[in-house]
Amino acid sequence: LDECEKSFIAAQEGITKASKNYYSDTGLMAILCRHDRVLWVANMTSAGEKQFYALALLNRVMRDLPLDWHVGVLYDIACQLSRSIEKFGYLEQFASRLSFAVSVFHAYGHQWICQLVYHPRKRSGFGLTDGEGCERFWSAIRRLIAVLRVCGYFRRLFMLDRQFDFLDQEGMKKLGKWLARRWRECMKRMHSTHETLKGLRYDEAMLDGEWKDQVRSQLVKPKPGQSKAAGDKAINDILLDIGRAQEAAKLVKRAETKLRKTAHSMRPSDLQALTDSIDSGKREVKTIKARIKTASGALGTESTRQLQAMRGDDYVCARVNARALRANIREAVRAHKFERERLERAYRRQVMRTLKHKDHAQTRDLVHRKQKTISSMVTRYNALVKKMEVLVKQGRVPKRRTQAPRRLDAKQLFKLDVDDEIWQEDPGLGPQDEGNLPRWQVDRDVRIGIPAMLEVRRCREELERLNAEARSLVHW
Repeated sequence: LDECEKSFIAAQEGITKASKNYYSDTGLMAILCRHDRVLWVANMTSAGEKQFYALALLNRVMRDLPLDWHVGVLYDIACQLSRSIEKFGYLEQFASRLSFAVSVFHAYGHQWICQLVYHPRKRSGFGLTDGEGCERFWSAIRRLIAVLRVCGYFRRLFMLDRQFDFLDQEGMKKLGKWLARRWRECMKRMHSTHETLKGLRYDEAMLDGEWKDQVRSQLVKPKPGQSKAAGDKAINDILLDIGRAQEAAKLVKRAETKLRKTAHSMRPSDLQALTDSIDSGKREVKTIKARIKTASGALGTESTRQLQAMRGDDYVCARVNARALRANIREAVRAHKFERERLERAYRRQVMRTLKHKDHAQTRDLVHRKQKTISSMVTRYNALVKKMEVLVKQGRVPKRRTQAPRRLDAKQLFKLDVDDEIWQEDPGLGPQDEGNLPRWQVDRDVRIGIPAMLEVRRCREELERLNAEARSLVHW
């Protein structure tokens, strides 16, 4: 959860989004129902996005609901909010009736272990609700930003109130179409996943057992304490950092070469972006080398000798480089997801009307170049995996029954499915690379079947909810 907190600005309350020196109100926080209708809105009067705004909105909504209602809450950083409620006892009178999940789009920014618990497609009760209603709401009112920045306090509240009322009225007219569209989408996904499950060797009960086993094994961590393998872990961390430093240095060198060759023909914005990336890469290399130096000094003579002995091993070298490269690919794909979504939203919503087509083309080219870079990294990663497969066949590995990691498919990678292998641990690169591996790690049918089984369950929940909503709409 600490890593998730570092990934999102909203989770870091100290980061300023708007200066209090110029604005009395720095933003809005809204809570919507799953039909994207505004329930309550809070004026933010602090520089950062404090947690108490979300708590106040939840408290206000829960006061109006029946005492026997169980409420699912989707939020960009739901894991942080859930932890605070459990740790500090906030909303104590409602906590037992609240279930939290991360909004679907923002799930890419969370750690895989966090997704096991908080991803709405993996958590019971959320159906196919995506939790991105607030994003659609902000897109609908963002044209007011320029006007509201310079208008008076009460005029701002009046304009916002009228806009919210208008959006609610428009949404009310489209509720029937909304239900019909969700029904068609749900039936389509249900049919697709049923076909997937029919082609597998295992039934739903067996896949459910494997899924529970996966969650248990990936969530449970041993208690901290002394261990004979502590030195090996430190060596493993150092080797991983060495691979990261080498990869970062290669990227810096490649960027410097491009700067020398094309600096005279580049646009000022692209030139500045390339220069910034070089400076950032150099700082990263410097930080990693300092960490390696500190960790190496703490190992002691015997462990240092072991580290030196391992450096010459071809398999260990390839594995460390593959782990570092895979981590870099994951970060690049995550960044690419956010960049691509922003670009698609700009076209779909046409919220950037002042931009010329040339500017759109430049943005598209930037994203396309990022895709080429990721494809190149995947090619290098698969080459390392191929080398490891050859070493495994030849028996030139440190331990018996060592399994080589799985290759990555660049085409599948850019589909950005949250259940893609890039987000999950690879048994060939993790610490458990020998012995009898569980089926959820190595059996292809199980790895395909678990997401399909979870999808079917969410579709069933969605159909049950849609039926109830259709009855309520007809009755109303």
